[in-house]
Amino acid sequence: MRAAANPVGRCVRLFTLRELAAIAILLAASGARAAAPDLTLSAGDIAIHDKTDPRRRYGVELRFAALGRWLLRPTLGAINAENDARYAYLGLRRDFRWTPEWTLTPSADIGAFDGGDEIRLGSLAEFRTGIELSWGQTQQLRVGIALYHLSNGGTSRHNPGTEELALTLTLPLSW
Repeated sequence: MRAAANPVGRCVRLFTLRELAAIAILLAASGARAAAPDLTLSAGDIAIHDKTDPRRRYGVELRFAALGRWLLRPTLGAINAENDARYAYLGLRRDFRWTPEWTLTPSADIGAFDGGDEIRLGSLAEFRTGIELSWGQTQQLRVGIALYHLSNGGTSRHNPGTEELALTLTLPLSW
């Protein structure tokens, strides 16, 4: 049986697919016109260091073209886990090419989190930071591994945080 949600959580719901698509269209029209975006699919575990057993999580992410002199990539994504945990987010990425094949990508996201029956992170608004190491050519398929930390950043008294480990597959949408 699911515990009663707090009043704030009931008032603010997670993004629907329609709303995520609308945000993606706005981002694409506003600044990501230099190149086609990438679609990143991911699968892995969430709560890998928690007292509960890790749960499988699956995600999809749209990474837009790099903007400005810092080459930051606006990102829109969603994650679902086996225990009904969900996270819909907006974020920024920056690709650092080590070699023509290897890319290191740090990230920072903010989004709405619903931990389902097991994961309690203290608030609806959660921040996620991470690092991804991927292999493949820039305009071709890339595979990688990513580690993320998800927490409310101390915005509430309860701030346990949790970690995710995921395999990633990035496909350029210019194919």
